[in-house]
Amino acid sequence: MGWLSASALSGPLDAPSDSLELHEHLHWTGRYGDRQHLEDLATRLRPTEQWSAQMALALSVGWLLAGDGRAADRAYLEADRLDPSLRLLPDPWGLWRSTPPSDAEAPEPVRPGPEAQLVATFHRWRWLEPEDLLSQWHEHASADWRWALTPEGLDGLALLVRQRQALTQPLEPFLVQMVPEEEIAADPGQALRFWGFLCDLWPDWAYARLKAAELALTRGQHGQAGLWLEQAPEADHANAWHWDLRARQALATGEPRQALDHWGEAVRRALAGDQGLPDGEAEKLAELFRQRRREARRGPALLEARSLLERGQVAEARHLLEHLLEQDPQWQPLRALHGQALEAVEPEPSSTSPGEGATAPIERFAALLDRAAERHGIALPPLAPETDTSPEVAQQQLDRFASALSAAEARLALSA
Repeated sequence: MGWLSASALSGPLDAPSDSLELHEHLHWTGRYGDRQHLEDLATRLRPTEQWSAQMALALSVGWLLAGDGRAADRAYLEADRLDPSLRLLPDPWGLWRSTPPSDAEAPEPVRPGPEAQLVATFHRWRWLEPEDLLSQWHEHASADWRWALTPEGLDGLALLVRQRQALTQPLEPFLVQMVPEEEIAADPGQALRFWGFLCDLWPDWAYARLKAAELALTRGQHGQAGLWLEQAPEADHANAWHWDLRARQALATGEPRQALDHWGEAVRRALAGDQGLPDGEAEKLAELFRQRRREARRGPALLEARSLLERGQVAEARHLLEHLLEQDPQWQPLRALHGQALEAVEPEPSSTSPGEGATAPIERFAALLDRAAERHGIALPPLAPETDTSPEVAQQQLDRFASALSAAEARLALSA
């Protein structure tokens, strides 16, 4: 069955049919700690011909990895009842030991095969204390962090995350230091597997989610990155980098307008003062996001608007361009393309009055200004009454509007 993500396990229960696939399904379900799914699988399998001592052992290992030792023991005992010839129990009375058996005492199955491997896995992890588990896992992973992606490494990591509260030191710094940036650059594919597994295994750890999503974006796996970001808990939404990644994902999937909105939220979050940054760093971070938004606005977003216009989707192009103009009103290529979009708009239906068609572009531009002013909290001067058409009043209103527009452009330039 190969590598499985948590989302791949959320499909129909009857998806796997082959025994080996079912073993893998149970194993990965245990790694991700989905106890309800394990229970549902066991309920579905018991009445079928597929249920056997081997399947009960696979379920036992799944329960063990999910952190439920008692359920693992019950499934192990069930496997012994289904096939006593495996000699799974340490004595004929079925008494259970509370300490790990020595190698000489460990019961060995009569026949080699999948059952022997499952029994070995069960005995490998069943009685390990959290600190001993960390020590053994650390010894292997420190020599080569890629060992963490072997079946034994994945099992141990799953158990470590489940038992992290019992450790004397926090687990997070150790995992971050184990795979530094230079190691990620040397093997980004394996790094994605590592952080992706941790993201699914430990959904509340924001660092793992952001690292996994970033690596997925870098490797062009935009759908997986989007899934991880969409599944982020509410607490992650306060993180400015979360919105930066959502913006990059939206831009990569052809949603430039959404990307610009997400970068705007990243700027706001960076300046909110709750990112834990030293003095002055918050403004630097906000400026980084402004720069990325500016590049997206003047690059992919503008190209998308031009493409829409060339394909005859004038209304969509105009809608996008108006959104871009709200953020970048002085950039000439944007203004020029917006002018082309206005000229390309089909005339109003013949039911309109003769003068209406001529004023439509002006009205659309006025609506654009109104939306921009409302979006950014800018107060435009009120219009003069239609009955007052004297040149003096018109000049006064024009001066007030020019002053307000100048102040608004300066304000937009600072936030762009």
